[in-house]
Amino acid sequence: GAVAHRVVPEVPAYALNTIRGTVSMEIRVTADGNGQVTNATFKSGGSSKYFERTALDAARGWKFKPPLKDGQPVDSAWLIHFKFRQSGTETAAVEETP
Repeated sequence: GAVAHRVVPEVPAYALNTIRGTVSMEIRVTADGNGQVTNATFKSGGSSKYFERTALDAARGWKFKPPLKDGQPVDSAWLIHFKFRQSGTETAAVEETP
């Protein structure tokens, strides 16, 4: 599988300015055979409910190119990393399974 569409949360500057260092979190998502996210849960949360909610909402909007098994698309699980800093937001995804 592969990431087909990445959603980077749009965080207002006033919210980013409240960060000292980095607010990091990981969200585990399950994508169906169409690449749509069907479930999103925290593997590790951050220190801010605002940034947790923002990351979870963004993770639900990601789309994936499903992996193939015997020529057919199958469900997959991904771990999406979010890092919020005053300078902006970074995202990355790692496929955990088909």
